[in-house]
Amino acid sequence: MIIFKLIGFENYIIKDKILYRKEHVVNDKLCKFKYISERQIKISTKNNVKGYYLVRNNERKFYSLTSLRHRLKKITKDIY
Repeated sequence: MIIFKLIGFENYIIKDKILYRKEHVVNDKLCKFKYISERQIKISTKNNVKGYYLVRNNERKFYSLTSLRHRLKKITKDIY
């Protein structure tokens, strides 16, 4: 499995060409803490350009695939 991280986006990782948001814990109204597991982020289109809506600095913004390409950094490569 090949894993990449996006430089500047610490909450996101790419596993086998699929973008995921990392698991995290948030405060909830009904309980003290709520655990949210890792989830897949789907590709979106805006003005016929493919990309992702990502959260950075508490702002949700569209990033095209070409603008994210230079931000990839390989973490591990495991051969099974």
